[in-house]
Amino acid sequence: MCGDVDDEGTAARELHVQDQRCLGHAHHHAGGLDLGVYAFVIFGLTPILWPEYETQILYWSNFLQLIFLPVITVGTAILNRDSEKRAMEDHTTIRREFDLLKEVNGSHRAALAGIAEGIRELVDRSRAVTNAPASTDDGALKG
Repeated sequence: MCGDVDDEGTAARELHVQDQRCLGHAHHHAGGLDLGVYAFVIFGLTPILWPEYETQILYWSNFLQLIFLPVITVGTAILNRDSEKRAMEDHTTIRREFDLLKEVNGSHRAALAGIAEGIRELVDRSRAVTNAPASTDDGALKG
């Protein structure tokens, strides 16, 4: 997403918004990496290893929470916006496929109606032939 150029223009405001999106993506992904999780787990266990530094660790823990809370919030907002956009695209695609299926279903119905009409005609002819009086003519020429 970072570095994408919108078709709507390259005004200064658009570039500023794009830079903010890139910054939000970078921060969100940096805070959400597995390595970051491992680092925070180790950081959380440091008071067990060094109890004499507990106050400094508590200070840095609060500091990191204050820094990463807005980063997580921005990242979540960006991901939500992207998911809403994706949902609208999915809806459009599904609606288009549904319309195509309705069209195909209509053509199948028309074909089946034609087949049913042909079968009715064949059945009627068959009944007409079986209900006709039996001919005594064996097909031989009289003469």
